[in-house]
Amino acid sequence: MTANAQANGRSQFSPADRADTSAVAAARPLFALDWAMDYLRGRMPILLPLYVLAMAPFSVALLWLFDAMTSGNRPAIFERCLALAVAALWRWAVLGRLQHRILVDLRGPAATPFRRRVAGIVLIRLAAAVIMGWGVFLLFIPSFFALFVAGCIAPLAMDEPENIWPLTRRLLKYVSTAVPMLAQMLLSFLLLVLVVVAATEMAQSLLVRQVLPSFFGLNTGGAAFTLGSGAWQLCLAYFFFVIFDFWWTVACVMVAEQLRARRTGSDMRLRLRQLKGAA
Repeated sequence: MTANAQANGRSQFSPADRADTSAVAAARPLFALDWAMDYLRGRMPILLPLYVLAMAPFSVALLWLFDAMTSGNRPAIFERCLALAVAALWRWAVLGRLQHRILVDLRGPAATPFRRRVAGIVLIRLAAAVIMGWGVFLLFIPSFFALFVAGCIAPLAMDEPENIWPLTRRLLKYVSTAVPMLAQMLLSFLLLVLVVVAATEMAQSLLVRQVLPSFFGLNTGGAAFTLGSGAWQLCLAYFFFVIFDFWWTVACVMVAEQLRARRTGSDMRLRLRQLKGAA
């Protein structure tokens, strides 16, 4: 390993080493989620302000739209959808900056400045969002590819000099070679979300309908009515979306790095251990 490679957190491996790294990743479909959680534990104070900056306008616009939907204010829905669309563009741009910050930690200074890539990243994520929406009519197959392209395009674009469209086609090839692993990762992630949401729904229902009235003699009729309202369900769903979206955003950087590692032989596990030791 050269001094420059050590400084940038990269390593040069023999073909046997690259095969070993790929074998470990293939045996652990949840590698990206594991590494993302490990990374978040050490870098939360750095990443959280950027994530809040990305989500604050989006959250305000979405809650504004929820208010129009639950109150029956139909004439206001269109203009609030426009506000949400603008906030979504802002969110994608700042999330790209957040992923750029993670990439600097993992690989050193990026080859391409973020400001030169932000427009292309937002455009690709917009196209991916449209494909994810319409992909439900094609058995979710286009949605699957669009999901990973949207999540991985920013970290890949920061370290590659080519134009955004050829880079997107190359990313699609990367994803197509790792479909079984990525599908297992996605299904495990969705299962975890489902379990957490179901457990929360059961816990709050048990608390309001059984524990508080039976053990403390409290009148929880109003709370029970609130829990059954559409506004509460939408806000609760968005709360979980924010938590898991943060995790997924970081995990997509790990996915992009692992897809690149199949070609370059770089070892992200080593770099993550170095970051953990430095913290």
